[in-house]
Amino acid sequence: MDQDRDSILLIFIGYLKLLYSCIFISFLCICVYLCFLGYFSTDPLVIVYHFMRGL
Repeated sequence: MDQDRDSILLIFIGYLKLLYSCIFISFLCICVYLCFLGYFSTDPLVIVYHFMRGL
């Protein structure tokens, strides 16, 4: 019984690590994207507009 619980826990931890890494990579991409847009437009509203349109 304990062995099953441990394997489920390991799968859950692995899933969380994958989820966190995906979120981190997405966050980095968004930061780079916003910085890239920042070179073309200093208006934050335009950056937000482009970001929302990109979603």
